[in-house]
Amino acid sequence: DVRHVRQVARSPDPRGDDKALAAYLWVRPHAAGPHPVLGRSPRLAASRAGRLAAAVLVGGGALAVVGGVLHPHAEAPNSHAPVFAEYAQSTDWVWVHDLQLLSAAVVAAGFLVVSGVLTRAGASATVVRLGNGSAAATVSLIGVNMAVDGVALKGAVDAWAAAGGDDKAARFAAAEAIRRLEWGVNSFFTVLLGVTVLLFATALLQCPRVATVLFVVMARGLPALDRVGQALAGL
Repeated sequence: DVRHVRQVARSPDPRGDDKALAAYLWVRPHAAGPHPVLGRSPRLAASRAGRLAAAVLVGGGALAVVGGVLHPHAEAPNSHAPVFAEYAQSTDWVWVHDLQLLSAAVVAAGFLVVSGVLTRAGASATVVRLGNGSAAATVSLIGVNMAVDGVALKGAVDAWAAAGGDDKAARFAAAEAIRRLEWGVNSFFTVLLGVTVLLFATALLQCPRVATVLFVVMARGLPALDRVGQALAGL
């Protein structure tokens, strides 16, 4: 039967594609094994895509760890005078925030890969679409947050550090206003990130095989990620 399907698929008859499809559906309507023409198992393809998704998510997490370690953090974030002085002394502030934005984009790409796997595995299309929209909104808000924190706040604290006399108090108040704007944007993107994770978790509950693949790969990658963070923190 398989040889017949392959012979029909190679037929020069312009109707050969239709014949091949009909023969395939007759021979193997719902089989889960390797495809007789393509030689690829749907389960194997899903497993590979699941491993890719998990690897992308772990990679985005690794970039986030590196960005977090390189971000100045010696002072308490809400102790504005000392922490603003620390930020003003930073010479790599902007590119560290660029790295953090990149990490968020990589994680979002991982969610998009997961969504494709979940859709093919039979998860609710509505839940997957909502997850994709939430992931896109989360990255957008992170971009806004990085613009406020990575560019606007840096300019404000630099101006405060360089100011003197009566102007210094006004510059400090401006930096504090930008800081509060940063916390506002940060709170909303954190909520959206949580919503994104919950939506994809709901879809994964409908596809235990995909969830297992993601768990296995991330269980191997996250401990290594933790070691990377500890090593960087000790530099």
